[in-house]
Formats: sequence, C-alpha cells, structure tokens
Amino acid sequence: MAEQAVAYPKYRWLLLSLAWALYSLIAFNNTMTAVLYDLRDPIALGGLGLSDQQFYACLTATSIAPIVLALFGGMLSDRFGVRWTVFAGSIIAAGGTLLRVVSTGFPDFFAFNLMLGIGLGVIGPNLPKLVGMWFPPRQIAISTALYMTALGIGSGLGLALGPLFPTWQSAVLIMGLVFVGSVVAWLVLARDRPRGYTVGGVEIVGVPFKEGLLRAVRNRALWLIAFSYCLVAGVVTAYVNGVPLLLVEARGVPEKTAGLVIALAVLGYIFGTVFWVVLSEKLGVTKPIYMFCMVMSGVAGVIGYFLAPGFGLWLNGIFPGFFMGAGHPFIMQVPLRLRDIGPRYAGVAAGVITSLGHLVSFVLLPYWFEPIWHGVGSWQGFGPFWAAFFLAVVLAMGGILYVLAPETGRKARERWEREAVAAEADST
Repeated sequence: MAEQAVAYPKYRWLLLSLAWALYSLIAFNNTMTAVLYDLRDPIALGGLGLSDQQFYACLTATSIAPIVLALFGGMLSDRFGVRWTVFAGSIIAAGGTLLRVVSTGFPDFFAFNLMLGIGLGVIGPNLPKLVGMWFPPRQIAISTALYMTALGIGSGLGLALGPLFPTWQSAVLIMGLVFVGSVVAWLVLARDRPRGYTVGGVEIVGVPFKEGLLRAVRNRALWLIAFSYCLVAGVVTAYVNGVPLLLVEARGVPEKTAGLVIALAVLGYIFGTVFWVVLSEKLGVTKPIYMFCMVMSGVAGVIGYFLAPGFGLWLNGIFPGFFMGAGHPFIMQVPLRLRDIGPRYAGVAAGVITSLGHLVSFVLLPYWFEPIWHGVGSWQGFGPFWAAFFLAVVLAMGGILYVLAPETGRKARERWEREAVAAEADST
C-alpha cells in the first residue's frame, strides 16, 4: 500500500478536473462523428460519400492506434510521469481532430481519426496512474468514477449537439478548437506528482520498461480484468456509434431522435458511474454488483430495440447506460488495488487493459455487429434483433470474467490490512 510521505494536496482536485476536461473533449470529438450523418452525403453535396462500412470504420479508427500505443503510453507514464506523457498525446489528438476539416474523402478522414486515436491511446492509461499518485486509497474509487464520467458527458454531449451544427466541417472545426484550449490549460496548470510520494519506499516513477511490462503480463488477475474490459468497451463503442444508425434504418427512428435517445443512455451512464461505485463502497463488494449491472445493461438494450420507435424507447433510454456505468470505473480501479501492481505499475497495467479494449472496439462494430445486423457472410439469416442480442451476450461474458478475478471491494481491502498488521506483529 502506498505510503503518504506528505499530505495529499487539495490541488489534486484541480488536476483531476484538467484531466477530466481533456478526456471529455476527446470523447466529444470522437463520438460526435457518429451523428454527423452528412458525412455520408455525396462529395458534390458537401459530404465525403462514405458507405455504411466506411462510416463505421471511421468511427472505430480511433481504436486502431491505441491497440499498441495504449500499452506504450502506460509504460511512458510509469517511466517519466503523467504530465508530459498526457501533453504529448493531447497534441497529437488535437492535430488529428482539427485536420479532419480538410478531408476530401474516406482515406484522409480515416487517417486523421487515426491521429485522434494515437492521442487517445497515450492519454487513457495515464488516468489510473494520476489517481494512484495524487489521491489517498480511500478516495481511489470515487476519483476513478468522477474522471470516468468524462466519457459519458463528452460522448453524450457529442451525440446530442453534433446534429445541431450546420455542417460536419463546422462541427469538427469548432469543437477541435475547444479541445486545443483544454490542452493549453493542461500544459500551464498540470504538475507531475506530489513531492516525496513513494510506494514501499520506492519512487512512484522511473519504472524500467522491462520491469513494468513483466510485472503486468505475469499477473493472472490483470488478464481477467483486461478481457472483461475489452468486451465491455467493445459494446460501448458499438452502442454509441452503431446503434443510432441501427435505430434509424431498421426501426424507422428519425435521425435526430436516434442521437438523442443514445445520448439519454449516455446520461444514464454518467449517473451510473458514480452511483454503482458509491453503492459498492457502502456494501464493500464489487463482483456481484458488476455482474448484475452487465446483465441488466444487455437486457435493457434489447428491450429498447423492441420498443423503438414508440414512446417506450424514451422511457427505457436511460437504463442501458445506467447499468453500463459500473463497467469502466469498476475495472480501472482494480490495478491500483492489486497488491503486486499498485500505483507504481498502474500505467503499464492500464495500458494492457485499454490496448485489448481498443482492439475489440475496433473489431466488434464493423466486423461483428454490422454483419450480424445485415445478415451477410457467415451471418446470413440473422438481422437487426440478433445484433442487439449479440451485444447483450457479450456484456454477460464480460461480467463472468470479472467475477473470476479477485474481489477488490472495501471488505477485501480491510481484510488485507488486517492480515498485513498480523503478519508484521508475528515477525516482531
């Protein structure tokens, strides 16, 4: 467990806010693309002439680069610290975000989204490291939940506000400039770590690449969590980026309504992210809550498909995201809780987790969800309902993998502390 050589400064909340702003704006710029339907218009009419599969490929392009770079970004944060690693990733992401406005077709729009993904891959694994360095153990759960709301708020606002821009070019330019402003704020205000903070008397940064990588890949619990995360992350990507078009084309939901309904689910995710973490800390356990939430999120998603396009779709809209809110914060705090990972190796551990998450996010939407929806290839005879059902099954599988990992809830942590005190007493 981390030693507190100095008091945790109140500045940690400002730092968390800066990281939250970066994460939410990168999520906004990424997810907003899902509802910029004029990208599919012919080039002569101002669009890029994207086919459905090209459209989906661009949406998941941000998951390609992080497949490798998320691990690299985590290793960099363990070695050199959070501030400059996050800044480097943010500069690349901002460049990709703004350059999209000059795209003339699928190849360059896809390439600029890859740049956005490079930045996302470098930034993402730094957030658990930031929490582990700046927050006391009792605040890890809530601080993780708070920064994870950035994904929901950024994505939700992107889905809700994206269709309100007059053109896709104006949306990309304006929100790209806002993102650049948050990068500048990070550079000016962020600091690396508290003075004198160590783990077991060992400095929190300066981890050799080989040492950190071996510590991560040899940890069985980390792999269970990583595979659970990749399934959940893949469903989140498919739901946010793929289901709006599914509702439009398969269920006759108006385009703007589809975006707003998914935004409602994202609003539920925001509330769920905090609610389930707080409930877990109260009850002292994580695994039963996580499994329940994954199953219920899948069930709610299937119910929403059946209710569309009626008013019931709106009534059900918040629940897929509300239950999904347990997904990311429950998983991303685990590396900080595992006694042989902790804050010192949190970057590379988060890199392993998010690398797998980006891999499945890239594959699941265009190569599993979309073929099942259209019943093509080996999925002939299937259709839209089966695509929705497929997402529910994947979530349940993610829940099972999490249950197989060690319990890291409050009761388990208190037991570990008692065991450590008893072991120390026996040794004396």
